[in-house]
Amino acid sequence: YRQKLINILIKRGIKILICAPKKLWIKSNFKIDADYEKNLSFASHNYWAIKEQYENSKFVLDLPWLDTIIPDLEKNFDPQFALGWNVFRSGFYGSNLITYDCEMNRNIGLNEENCNFYKSNIENLNYLGEELEHIIKSADVNKSQNKKNNLKNLFIQNHTYEKRWNYIIEKI
Repeated sequence: YRQKLINILIKRGIKILICAPKKLWIKSNFKIDADYEKNLSFASHNYWAIKEQYENSKFVLDLPWLDTIIPDLEKNFDPQFALGWNVFRSGFYGSNLITYDCEMNRNIGLNEENCNFYKSNIENLNYLGEELEHIIKSADVNKSQNKKNNLKNLFIQNHTYEKRWNYIIEKI
């Protein structure tokens, strides 16, 4: 679904930087129409994205769905999520995050003051693409900077490695 969504977004004129090594995407047979290649780039030097890329990007898109749906879990979790490192890297570096509006994200402190939420899920990628395009193209620069600052403050206060490990140990 990630590859299909990226193709939808680049065809809408949205420039995408994939925060992963290009070789990983090529191995997975990622293909785009040559007419839209100018709207797509990968993390430099074939590595994962670095601090400056997170800080300087206009938005960081978080797609919290697992790549493989497990039918037994699907009955209990609609849809199935993976709280990924992108949320934590985005938070720590103060990115302008776009993520799915769900309990999992709200539970770690995400709200309208520190990130942008989309409500569509991956069942209809065209509709999700429209919603993301609207969020990106209607963004207010001043509000975006405030959200970035608020997100960074949230993660510095609540989500350092030490605090996350203490949280995990308490749960065990």
